[in-house]
Amino acid sequence: MAVLEGVAMCFVLLIICVVGIANGPVGMVFFYEKEVQDKAVELELTTREMINKRKMTTYIALLVPQLLFVPLMVYLVNGAQDFKTAAVQMTVIYLISGLFDRLFIDGYWVGKQRHGSFPAQKI
Repeated sequence: MAVLEGVAMCFVLLIICVVGIANGPVGMVFFYEKEVQDKAVELELTTREMINKRKMTTYIALLVPQLLFVPLMVYLVNGAQDFKTAAVQMTVIYLISGLFDRLFIDGYWVGKQRHGSFPAQKI
C-alpha cells in the first residue's frame, strides 16, 4: 500500500511542477541560481517580489502534502500501530517521491526537455 501512496505523492509533486511552469520556467525561477534570477528580473521577465511570492506559495504547496498527507495516509489509511511500522512506510513513500523528483522531474523533464529553458535562451 505504501508504494501506491508513494506514487500518489509523485502525482502531487508533478501537479505542483506543471502548475508552476504553466507559463514557462520563469514561474519557478527561484529554483535557479541567484544570477539567473537577477538576469530574469533585469530582462523584466519577472520581479523580485513575484519571485518571492511564487517561492513561498510553492514551498507551502510542496511541504503541506509531505508533512500532512503522508502521516495521515500511514496512520489513518494503512492503520500503522507503532513507530517502526509507520517509519518504514513513510520512508518508502518519501523514497519513491524523492526518486521520482530526481529521476523524472530533474533528470528527464528539466534536463532533457525544453520546459527548463528560458525564452530564446536570453538568460
